[in-house]
Amino acid sequence: MLNIDRKLIKNPQILAETFNNYISNIVEESVIKIIKQDSNNLNKHSYMQSLVSAFQQPFSPIKLKSVTETEIYEINKSLKWKISYGYDEVPSWIVKLSMPFISSPLIYICNKMLSTGTFRTRPKFS
Repeated sequence: MLNIDRKLIKNPQILAETFNNYISNIVEESVIKIIKQDSNNLNKHSYMQSLVSAFQQPFSPIKLKSVTETEIYEINKSLKWKISYGYDEVPSWIVKLSMPFISSPLIYICNKMLSTGTFRTRPKFS
C-alpha cells in the first residue's frame, strides 16, 4: 500500500506505474538541472560528463540466469501449506498440488520475462 495524493493505493499495477513515473521524473529533472548548470558554467562541461563524474565507479552488469525445473521445485517445496493467499490471490496449497501441471509453463514464463526484460504482474483481459 502507498499513500499517493492522500489516497491509499493497493493496486499493484498502479503502484508500479507510479513508482516508474516517479523515478523517470527524477532522472529527467536531474538531467535538466545539469544542463542548466552547464549553460551557466564557464567551462561548459556537457551533462554527460557531469553524470560520468557523479558515478566514479561503473555499475556491475546484472546477469540473469534462466530458471531451472529444479529451482522451481525447490521453491515449491519451501512454500508452507496455507489456506490464506498472498499477492497473487492463490493459496500456496493450490500451487503445491498443481506444480506437476504448471511447472513447464511457469518455467517458460519466468525465462521469457528474464530474456525480454518484461515483467508483467497480471495479465490484461479485454
